[in-house]
Amino acid sequence: MRGRCGSSDCSTRSSSGTASLADVIIPPKDQVTAGWLRSNSVDAPLTHELQKVSYLKYDAREWASRNHKYKQEVVRYGQLARAWQEEVNQLEQNVQDETEELRLLSAQAEQQAREYEELLAIYKQEQRERDEAESLYIAARRRRDKERKLNMELKNEISDLSTQVAATQHEAQRKYAKYLEAWSEKERVIQDRERIEAEKSQVEKATEEGLKKVERLHNVITDTRREFQRGWIDAKEMDITGLLRATKITPGEAEWLSVRTRSVPKGKPPRWTKTRPAKLSS
Repeated sequence: MRGRCGSSDCSTRSSSGTASLADVIIPPKDQVTAGWLRSNSVDAPLTHELQKVSYLKYDAREWASRNHKYKQEVVRYGQLARAWQEEVNQLEQNVQDETEELRLLSAQAEQQAREYEELLAIYKQEQRERDEAESLYIAARRRRDKERKLNMELKNEISDLSTQVAATQHEAQRKYAKYLEAWSEKERVIQDRERIEAEKSQVEKATEEGLKKVERLHNVITDTRREFQRGWIDAKEMDITGLLRATKITPGEAEWLSVRTRSVPKGKPPRWTKTRPAKLSS
């Protein structure tokens, strides 16, 4: 049918001399007029504008077919618009769902951000604690190294002191042995001194007893001499011969007295009868 031709049909009509939409001369972009710009608006139909500028001749049947085609296009575009509207509604619903999901995700993100902040604070606290623990560990290791060094120095000093103590102990043992020898010698000296003191005390005691005996003997001798002197004095006044005859004597005493008195001259006492003071040694 005429008016529903395609691009090939229109081009055929254009070539046969009949004016159509295909015969519209589209000016270049840099030569677009104000009327051409107005023809693109809704209030200014394209045909009237084109007729005014004498670009085409009015063909009712062609424009009827064109209008029918345009109506079909409008219906199709309306269906497309409804489909697009439904799609837009679906997209809006999807956008709302995605917005809600985004809100939930935002809430989750905020929650996760808070959790991340908390975890970050915990991590920083643990990092500080780890740094403090590391510093404490380094300080403890330094103290341990220092203590090890001190222990080594103390071990060396102890070994030196042990050597000195061993030498001192050996010297002390040697001196103690000498001391024991000197002490044993001193003990012997003390024992000898005690023995000498005991002997001296015994000698002094014996000397005292001897002196007492000598003193007693001296007293006895003195008493005997005194008695003899008194007896001699009395005998001078008596007749000694008659005294001897009248005295009971033993057989031996008569010869002794006769021998002792025979050589003594009469009237002179014998020398042995003379008394002399005894010299007592203190």
